[in-house]
Amino acid sequence: MSTDSISTELRLQELDDILGRDTDLTQFEILIFQLNSKDENDRSRAESLFSLAKSSRLDSLLLALSRLLSSSLPDLQAKAALHISGIVRSFSLSFSSPFSSICLNEPETTLYTLKSALLSAFENVLLNNVSITHNPYDYELFQAISHFHAINNVSSTHEQFTLYVNNLFQAISNFQATGHWPELLPFLLECMKEGTLLQEKTLLAFRSLAQNRKGETALIPHSNTFLEIFLECLGNSPSNDVKIAALGTLISFVLFVPSWNDPSTFDYLLPLMMKTLTEALNSGSESMTVDSLQLLIILAWARPMVYERRLKKVLRLMLKITVDDSLEVGIRHLAIEFLMTLVRSAPSMISKEPQFIKRLFDELMYILFDIEVVDERHAALIAIPEIALGCKKVMLENLEEVVPKVLESVKDSHHCVRLAAINAINQLCERFWPEFLDQYHEIVIITLVEIFNDSSIPELQVRAPVSI
Repeated sequence: MSTDSISTELRLQELDDILGRDTDLTQFEILIFQLNSKDENDRSRAESLFSLAKSSRLDSLLLALSRLLSSSLPDLQAKAALHISGIVRSFSLSFSSPFSSICLNEPETTLYTLKSALLSAFENVLLNNVSITHNPYDYELFQAISHFHAINNVSSTHEQFTLYVNNLFQAISNFQATGHWPELLPFLLECMKEGTLLQEKTLLAFRSLAQNRKGETALIPHSNTFLEIFLECLGNSPSNDVKIAALGTLISFVLFVPSWNDPSTFDYLLPLMMKTLTEALNSGSESMTVDSLQLLIILAWARPMVYERRLKKVLRLMLKITVDDSLEVGIRHLAIEFLMTLVRSAPSMISKEPQFIKRLFDELMYILFDIEVVDERHAALIAIPEIALGCKKVMLENLEEVVPKVLESVKDSHHCVRLAAINAINQLCERFWPEFLDQYHEIVIITLVEIFNDSSIPELQVRAPVSI
């Protein structure tokens, strides 16, 4: 027997000793934690054993991970759910045949136990009276975020629980995508009938299912049921958490589920989606307002035409938010970001509303020079070139007003505003070539040379020659 064969045999014996303990999971828990160890030797050993388990002891590995879902340690639960999710997803993506028939020695027993453990964990989450944050819209990005948190200490109990729930929902979603869990969706639909606490978590589970690129097709036959769910939750739920969960899940359906991107569907839904925002504003709930705006921005970027049929009302509401001095600066910035997102993602649609463009432009000019809040001036300087990109005609008509004020901002007392002003000059020059240089060549060069000669802020010195 070769040295490599002996080494593998010894490692398998060590692995069997770790995985074969039905009641004492201490050694396996240590192995899971060592996968993220800062000690290179411990981490290397753990990674080697874990890789060997996936290739040679997958049944035992999945069963051990399923038992960790009932651990009293949220961090350990999160790691177990993350590994289950990754294993199930990797095999469902790697093979055309059902992964159970290829990877598992006892597929019926292993899959039944794993489903039972996931379902039990999900039921415990439903009964936990804690709201969670769950806003990932790109699967790979979400996995990267989950991995980052998995290898760093998450101090807050709420953060640990949120991470665990997110990982658990991804594991459930990936399992459902394999086709081995047909009873899951009917169970989740029944949960929607059981009160607001269960509704919020169940909606977030639906969101994970919608975002799974191999599993979203299972949702299509239930489209009418989901439409009723969204109408009910957005229109009548007494819970703000349920409304935000419904809004986010609906947007996930629009982004990821075929047949949900038909604008006509939103004749019913868009008014309720916007109502979620207005109710948040009227109730003074800052967190709900921020969540609503962030979700609506995502929709504006990815599916701007959803807003087309009610565009005037949407624009009117967002402009109202931007000029409301009683609101927090961050909320007003989000409203501006929403408007700029529409300008970038659907310029032809926005160009049909010239009065809106002029009002937005006037508001940015007001923010830039009549308000002392640094963040607002900085945001306005970032937004002005975006208007130039989406609505060139409006900006050309107002260059005489814009350019002197942008150049004045280059001398602002705040570094971030000066940097944004230089970037704005760069972009205006690119987007209005050659008109920009024909009219403002001399004054722009003089201003940039002054910056270049000012050694007090090296970063601005570097940017100035680039602009020149």
